[in-house]
Amino acid sequence: MKFLFPLLLAAFVLMNAVDAQKPKASVMPPEKFVNVVDHMLHSVCAIVASQGEDDIGIPIGSGFFINNEDYFVTNAHVARDFTKLASQGLSVGLYFPMFTPSPASTIAGMAAADVSWISIDDNSDMAVGHAVRVRGGKHSFVHMLLDQRLPPGTAVAMTGFPLKERYPITVTASVASQLEMSTYFFIDHAIFRGFSGSPVYLKSTGDVVGIAVRSFNAPVETQQGPSETVFAPALGHVLQLDLLRGMLTDNKITYNEPESKKEK
Repeated sequence: MKFLFPLLLAAFVLMNAVDAQKPKASVMPPEKFVNVVDHMLHSVCAIVASQGEDDIGIPIGSGFFINNEDYFVTNAHVARDFTKLASQGLSVGLYFPMFTPSPASTIAGMAAADVSWISIDDNSDMAVGHAVRVRGGKHSFVHMLLDQRLPPGTAVAMTGFPLKERYPITVTASVASQLEMSTYFFIDHAIFRGFSGSPVYLKSTGDVVGIAVRSFNAPVETQQGPSETVFAPALGHVLQLDLLRGMLTDNKITYNEPESKKEK
């Protein structure tokens, strides 16, 4: 027995020496969720609003900037509501948070802009707009995964302007159903009024994988696939970004993919 411990120790050292010679994979640790949310608040959220009793207005939907040239994405039905209100002579516009220099995550107010609609696709329920005559602040932009299929259980989040909230809030969820050959998926969280057009993004990285639409009764996943008879109520209906690529390409609008995807 007195020789057993030295032999085990020698074997352990040898194994570690062999492992040390193996090439190590370059793994980027995931961002903390608080940093992901902070990025979303600064660079993602744009609110499409009708003028209310205060200077910010009442949210009719949300959106997110996709580049530093003031282009943003939302739902087609949000864009239609916007244009309807404008045709009625109501004051409508786009707003996004401004922040104090320190701490940078403290919201100090709202910047404003007018909107020029570039493309509204009612079939896909996606719309691309351009913020013009931006007043009072700057924004950044998101990174989008346009061809991503998410298995059930994937942790996601969305940031937007629900109901009559003056500032954006974030809710977390997980993918409840990923239907094959489909342009949408469901999450296990209801999408409240005003959240339409919000970015739905991976909780671990902040990469945007979908656009929030509405709450929906979704088929329950079974071993044989989505059920045709059993439905789960109040799940969030999320559009995947596949159809967005054509809209952006046709209008020569740039967008940003994650660095990890560019390297592949």
